[in-house]
Amino acid sequence: MKRLLSPLLAIGLLSASAAHSAGQTAYFADLPGQSGYRAAWSKMLKAEKQIPAWIRSARATSTPVAAARIDGKRYVYGDMCKPHDCFSHRFLGLFSQDKRQAWGLEVSLPGDAQADDAPAKRASYRWYGKPDAAQRDYLMKQLQADPNWK
Repeated sequence: MKRLLSPLLAIGLLSASAAHSAGQTAYFADLPGQSGYRAAWSKMLKAEKQIPAWIRSARATSTPVAAARIDGKRYVYGDMCKPHDCFSHRFLGLFSQDKRQAWGLEVSLPGDAQADDAPAKRASYRWYGKPDAAQRDYLMKQLQADPNWK
């Protein structure tokens, strides 16, 4: 437990959101709207074209943030999905510990894929923020850890 708590404190998750500082959980989709993370989110999306509105605005259903360590560096990790269409439209993301950079993976499935037993075979992937190989590997492993992702 001590190993888990230390990275959480180091990343500053206690200040990740006003809700969290009040003893509530911080959710990934809340971070892009906060002053500490807003610039990194905007920078990640700046060069991109045709970004889905739910990603651009981070108006999404979301998971609580979590600490991540990749190649010795600390990050804030979380994922979110398009409201009412989580199965077909997901976004997994990372923020650097200093909140200056963000990276993400958009995962999309065709509308008829919900009946598919192997969604990974039909998915399309789009990277944001030019993640390096280790960051890409981490995000893909998070996706593959989902028991519904085959």
